[in-house]
Amino acid sequence: MSTPWLPLLPYGLPWVALGTSLLVLAAWLLSILMARHQRRRWFWLFFPLTHPLALLNDLVRWRKKAWLPPACYILAWILWSWGGFRAHQHEFERMHRVLAQLKYEAQPIRAPDLARISPDPQRNRWDHPYLKPLAEAANPGEDGSKTQEAIDRSYAAYQRPRSRVILNEEAYESSERPLSTYQPFSKYALLAADLNLAKETAEALATATLPRDLDHCISLVQPWIDGIEKGMPSLQEALERPENHYPYAWEEGFAMLLPQLSTLRNMATAQSLKTTHHALLGEAEAAYRSTLLGMELCATQSMDLIISRLVQAAMLQVTLEGIHAAQQQHLWDANAWEAIDGQLESFDFLSHAAACIRTERAFGQTSIEPILNSVFSKGAQTFAQLTGPLPNPPEQAWARVITDGIFTQYVQAFFCKQWRLCLEAYESMIEDLEGSAAHASSLPWVKCRVDWQEETYRDKGLFANLLLPALHLFHDNLLKTQTQIRLMRTCILLERHYLDQGAYPSDLMALMAYDLTDPMLDPMTLEPLHYQVLGEGAGFELYSVGLNGKDDQGMGQKNQAKQESNASDDMLIRLSPEEPLLPPLSLLP
Repeated sequence: MSTPWLPLLPYGLPWVALGTSLLVLAAWLLSILMARHQRRRWFWLFFPLTHPLALLNDLVRWRKKAWLPPACYILAWILWSWGGFRAHQHEFERMHRVLAQLKYEAQPIRAPDLARISPDPQRNRWDHPYLKPLAEAANPGEDGSKTQEAIDRSYAAYQRPRSRVILNEEAYESSERPLSTYQPFSKYALLAADLNLAKETAEALATATLPRDLDHCISLVQPWIDGIEKGMPSLQEALERPENHYPYAWEEGFAMLLPQLSTLRNMATAQSLKTTHHALLGEAEAAYRSTLLGMELCATQSMDLIISRLVQAAMLQVTLEGIHAAQQQHLWDANAWEAIDGQLESFDFLSHAAACIRTERAFGQTSIEPILNSVFSKGAQTFAQLTGPLPNPPEQAWARVITDGIFTQYVQAFFCKQWRLCLEAYESMIEDLEGSAAHASSLPWVKCRVDWQEETYRDKGLFANLLLPALHLFHDNLLKTQTQIRLMRTCILLERHYLDQGAYPSDLMALMAYDLTDPMLDPMTLEPLHYQVLGEGAGFELYSVGLNGKDDQGMGQKNQAKQESNASDDMLIRLSPEEPLLPPLSLLP
C-alpha cells in the first residue's frame, strides 16, 4: 500500500495547480486559435508560452481578441502567486500554533531550549584533565576535528585489536542447551586470542595457535590490563566529581558531535573485561572496584538522547557480563552484592524514554528550521544534507531566481506541513511512552510495548517517515535492558542465598526472605520467571520469556538484527560448574 500523497500537499495546492493549469491551457488554445485565424498555426502551436514579442504584436494588430491569451497567462500567474502566499500563511500559522502549545506546556521546542547549566570546572567531571579531551572534541568545526587526534592518544589503552577469531558455533550448536545471554569468559578468550594474533604477520596467521587454556589467556591479557590500570587513578578521580555536565553543542541540532559515546563504551567494556580478569585470578577487591567503576561510567552517560540511552544500555549490558563472571567464581560477600544490587536499582530506562523523544523533537526543530526559511534552491541543498542526494538546483543565477520565485513559497509550505505532521507524530509517541511507563508497574511489559509500525507514519509526512520508523526498536531495547537488570538482581539474590546456605535454592520463593519485591516474576508477563537448579544446587538456569511473551525454552534470538516477530527471544542466564570456562574458538576465514 503506497503512501497517500494528496493529503500531504500544502493547503489549497491541488486546486491552485488545477486552476493555473487550466488557465495556461486556455491561453495556449486561444493562442492556437488566433494563430490559425492568422494562418500561423504551427508557430503558435510550438511557441505560445515563450514568445512575448509575438503576443505584443498581436495586441497591437488584433486589439479586440489578442488580449485573451496574455490575460489568461496573467491570471494564471496571479492565481499561482496568491495560492503560494495563502498556502504559506496557512501552513505556518498551523505549525506556530503547535509550537505555541508546546511552549505553553514548558516543553523544549528547539535544541538551545534544553537545560543549560554552567558547571563549576572544579566539580564537573568533564572538566577533569582525564576526560577533558572528550569534552573539547564536541566543539563543532575545525576545533572538534583536531581534538580527535588527542582522543586517540589519550585513550589508546582502551582500544582492542581487530577481531580475527570467532566462537566455534558448531560446537555450541551440537549441544541441546541454549546459550546464556552472558558469556564473559568467551569474550575474555576472544580478547586473549586477538591480542596474541595482533603480534603475528599476515603470513603467519594461517598457522597461528589459539589460547590453550585459561592460564594462557590470562598471560596474554595481563599486559593489556596493565596498560589500562595506568589511567585508572585519573579516571576514578574524574568520576568522583559530583557534577556531570557534558558541553553539548545544542545549536548544531542533528549535526551535534558526540565523540564521548564510543570512548565511554570502550571504557565500560574494558572494565567488564578487567572484572573477568580479576575474577579468574580470584582478586575479589580488584574485581569489585572495576565493577563499581563500570557502573559509574554507565551513570555518566545519562543524557536523554536516543543514541545516548542506547549506548548507556549497551554499556550496562557489558557491565552485567563482568558481574556474572564474578558470580561464577563466587567472588564477593553479601555486603558487596547488596551494594551492587543498589546500584542496579538506580537504572530506570523506561522512565526516560519519553524525554528522549522530546529531545529528538527539539533537535529536529533546530535542524529543520533552516529548510523552512530558505528559498527553494538553498532549502533543497539543506534538505539533501539531511536525507541524501537530490537533483541539483539550476547553476545559472537567472534560472535560480526564476525557480526560487515560482516555487519557494510552495516548497516552504510543503516542508512546513511535513514538519507539523511530524510534530504531531512525536507528540503521539510521547503520549504512548508516558502511558507505557505509567503502566509498566502494573501490567506485563509485553502489553506496554508501543506499536509504531510503518503504517503508523504513512500519513504523517515526509519527515516522519524519515526520522521515526526505527523508534519502536529503541523502546524494545529499553524493555530488554530493564528485564536484564531484573534478571541480574534476581541472580544477586540467588548468590546471597548460596552464600548463606551453600547451595542455590530449589525454588525462587526462597528469595522472598531477602525482601525484594516480586523477585520471582518475569516483568514481561508478570508470571514466575523460569528457574531450574543445576548440579544439586551448584548452578542454575534463569530466564525471561522476552518480548514475544512465549516460552521458547530459554532459546534467545541468534541474529538480533532480524527482529522477527516470531523469533525466539528468551533471555537466559546460566551458571553451571559443568561448562568449561574456555570456549571453543576458530580463526576467521
